[in-house]
Amino acid sequence: MEHSDPIAAAPNIDPYRAERLLWSGTHHDVWLGKGPYDVNVAVKRAREPHDNHRLTHEAAALTRLDHPAVVRLMDRAPDDSWLILEWVRGEPMDQWARSHSIEELMYTTIQLVDGIRHMHHNGVVHGDIKPSNILVDEQWHATLIDLGVAVLPEDEEVTFRGTLGFAAPELLRGERPTNASELYSLGATLYYCLTGKMPFTPDDPAALTYVPLVSLPAPPSTWAPEVPMLLEQAVMKLLARRPDRRPSDLGKVRRALQAVPTSRASRPIVGMHATRDHLRRAVVSAADGHTQVVVVYGPAGCGRNTLIEEAAEAARREGLAWLKDASPKLALASVTGALEPSVASFDASEPEAVDMAARVLAAGHKALILLRSERPLPDLQAAGALHLTPPLLGRQDAVMLITALGGQPELARTWWKEADGLPAGILGRFRAWRRRKLREKLDLSSVPPAAHRVLDALADGTPRQLPDLARQLGLGEHQLLDHCAVLFAEELIEASGDGSSLRVTPPPAPPE
Repeated sequence: MEHSDPIAAAPNIDPYRAERLLWSGTHHDVWLGKGPYDVNVAVKRAREPHDNHRLTHEAAALTRLDHPAVVRLMDRAPDDSWLILEWVRGEPMDQWARSHSIEELMYTTIQLVDGIRHMHHNGVVHGDIKPSNILVDEQWHATLIDLGVAVLPEDEEVTFRGTLGFAAPELLRGERPTNASELYSLGATLYYCLTGKMPFTPDDPAALTYVPLVSLPAPPSTWAPEVPMLLEQAVMKLLARRPDRRPSDLGKVRRALQAVPTSRASRPIVGMHATRDHLRRAVVSAADGHTQVVVVYGPAGCGRNTLIEEAAEAARREGLAWLKDASPKLALASVTGALEPSVASFDASEPEAVDMAARVLAAGHKALILLRSERPLPDLQAAGALHLTPPLLGRQDAVMLITALGGQPELARTWWKEADGLPAGILGRFRAWRRRKLREKLDLSSVPPAAHRVLDALADGTPRQLPDLARQLGLGEHQLLDHCAVLFAEELIEASGDGSSLRVTPPPAPPE
């Protein structure tokens, strides 16, 4: 970004010639200049002699590095009053991403990952990874710039470094920047490039000093439904609140990003933002060792199951042990005296479920218990259980949901009105519409009647796990696969790469 500063005078640094002020900060200025043979360079000059040590520190970091994704140091003054840096032409990464596809963003991000891995291998932590410190040129080449707050192994006292909104939670607690905190900043940068939002967007910017400590980010698909599932999973792992829950191997991050273009879109997440935030805060509280019982209540089809599934998934990312398929009695036995917190979910109508939740609250066990109920549970509420009820979807939420699933906005408005905003009613009407459209497009004369039920269950285009689909249809898994044989032969359905789920074969992309 360019700034006009009439006070700053162009430095005279032979054989370099500063020509145009690009940026003016508290401690230094950056000029576009010319070097020998008329080569463009960036001239970074300290504003005052007592600021020279900042450039000394940056030069110490850059002399350890030699990678195409990291800006190069070309020359320096004997007293470090100025540095000559490679001139990097390009746009900040977030601005560049607005006009480029997710596939192109992955291509550029992989270069960035390689550059970060090179820095870490050489003992350098950048300290302030964010979109404005990553420039992308017309060939989609990314370069990390501004290592002024980089952390080196020999640095002893390290105060807060970074930018609120992109800084990892542990930095807000005053901890030293590490490779793990760098990965959080990478995740926040990707989040911003995908959604146009930081992972946390409180009304008061000052709240960014503590909100990342008490809550978790909403998945990127909340704001950008087109985000592929593998990319969303990668970003959420990078944004784990605890450093030890983030990836420790950048090679794995790189491979995950390479697989993104073949990934399907994430499940749309729309509406209910305040309710979802309450649940994420409950997850964080439980992960910190506090007792949390949450009752999610409301009529069938209001979204209770979806909210509970999302909370359980977030809890597992935070390291809580998932007591899947445990009875209330077994769950109580598991959490009693456990050193690490656990998460479990039950229907309030299950025998002993409410009693188990009350016992967990009374004893203060380390656990997150999620209860699905049709109505509030006053005794648990009096004992301290959090009660949440999903709000109805707004009309715009319904349009966003149906559009993300491939439906038509005008139909979404009609279905929203007919269903009175109830998510299950809106989705039910969409699925019925999809089934009709599917039958209109396909020749089903060769499909036995028994296989029609399978096709109908998959007609909304959502991949389904084999066990879940078999249970829904009242079949054994082998029976289900028998019915699927003709559907595979006619290429009406397809399996996931590992064979664990099925979906309707998507139509071919239109020719470009």
